[in-house]
Amino acid sequence: MIQFDNCFIDFIQTSGLFAKMDATFVPGSDQTEYRIKLPKGTYISGLDVSATLYSQAIPPYYLKQRFETAPDGPATQRLYYLTSRLKTKGTLIEGWKLKINTASAAAP
Repeated sequence: MIQFDNCFIDFIQTSGLFAKMDATFVPGSDQTEYRIKLPKGTYISGLDVSATLYSQAIPPYYLKQRFETAPDGPATQRLYYLTSRLKTKGTLIEGWKLKINTASAAAP
């Protein structure tokens, strides 16, 4: 199941496509449909919707696996040291994200 921070849960609801078999599935891809509730009285003619997919260079689950699998190994200790002390504030990589793709569409 897809999880969202509580601040977004009122605005975004997945449609449940992730729970069904995707007939158009292509290995290495995925499809997600979002249904967004707009405030009453919102005029949708001419409204465009866009979504951007970002990825993390080192996802938290990867680090967790490394730290649990070989917590005392020298490479794991080095990785832990570097990732726990990385300070990006005020550097060129502050707020950096790995953009995968952006898609836009007109509201139906």
